[in-house]
Amino acid sequence: ALEKNWEMHSRNYNKEMVKKLTGLNDQQAEEFMIWFNARNVLPYTSNEYEVRASIRAYFDLYKKQKNLE
Repeated sequence: ALEKNWEMHSRNYNKEMVKKLTGLNDQQAEEFMIWFNARNVLPYTSNEYEVRASIRAYFDLYKKQKNLE
């Protein structure tokens, strides 16, 4: 069951999705994902809408912390 959850999760949460939502390049997206993952925000059961909303919300926080604005 865990593997199936991870498969569904990675379909909604992956580097391409992060890049599309944030406008970051490959390396920046990886750095953001490491930062984001460390916060344990997303349960594996998150749907696509929840994933997108979380990425957007936390990207604003990330930009403030990294002074990217």
